[in-house]
Amino acid sequence: MEPTNQTSVFDTNSPDTLAEQRLAVRQAVTQILAETATLDEAAPRFLPAIGERLGWDVGVVWTVRCTNVIHCVAFWHVESIAVTEFEVATRKAAFPPGIGLPGRVWKRGEAAWISNVLTDTNFPRLNAAAKVGLHGGFAFPIRSRRRLFGVIEFLSFEILPPDEALLELAMDLGDLIGRFEERGREKELHRLQADLCQVLADPLRMELIHQLSTESRTMRELVEATGQPPTRIRKHLSVLRQSGLVLMAQRDSETCYTLASPRVRDAYTVVRDLLLDRLTRYGALASVEEAADII
Repeated sequence: MEPTNQTSVFDTNSPDTLAEQRLAVRQAVTQILAETATLDEAAPRFLPAIGERLGWDVGVVWTVRCTNVIHCVAFWHVESIAVTEFEVATRKAAFPPGIGLPGRVWKRGEAAWISNVLTDTNFPRLNAAAKVGLHGGFAFPIRSRRRLFGVIEFLSFEILPPDEALLELAMDLGDLIGRFEERGREKELHRLQADLCQVLADPLRMELIHQLSTESRTMRELVEATGQPPTRIRKHLSVLRQSGLVLMAQRDSETCYTLASPRVRDAYTVVRDLLLDRLTRYGALASVEEAADII
């Protein structure tokens, strides 16, 4: 594969100023983030927006998904080239912290540059890169002040010396995308919290959690404790189970129900104590108001 003849926006022969070039890249990414809701939705758009403007040939987004390894979630390349072997190797890869260019950035939390991946001792996709002719590469973290969400990686068919101005811009973009991802996750968390509150917005479900807060109970025991018919209790237990708050288990030969986690009991206790404090406070205020009326 022959190197492409793209010119980096940081070419010193460019008539534009460095500040204008950086602003154009940042504005393009900002616009994409404004038009999308999640990183998975935004990545296929900002990879070419960055790569084409900076003159790179391949772009990858890596994120952490539940395990202690980083996975490829988006892959882009210039349309005029074929990098099938490298794309397959990248999509199959899963790197722990410190391994490969993405893992290196993930572990350190800082951008990294490789002038030639074919001579790097920590580039597991070396064979695939050699087959398609890739050489230069850099990567930077997607991060907020509180956490690191993933890594963005770009590669070129050229052997390239480190570009400090480009790395500075990359870190700026990583922070921008990181704040976007953090806001998105916070919104999703708030939505899930609202859904959970709706699940709990029923007196019988709260009573069932109260009954299960000390020990597991059978259907017969819950019927006796609540005075409700089995069909009604079964219906509400089903909702609590679907929400992950209650589990079914076996006690001897009987089916019993238990809270999925001690945190469910803790959350119930916090809400109950908050309500009791509120009732006590407003009850005291009501007494003062009644006394004032009498006076």
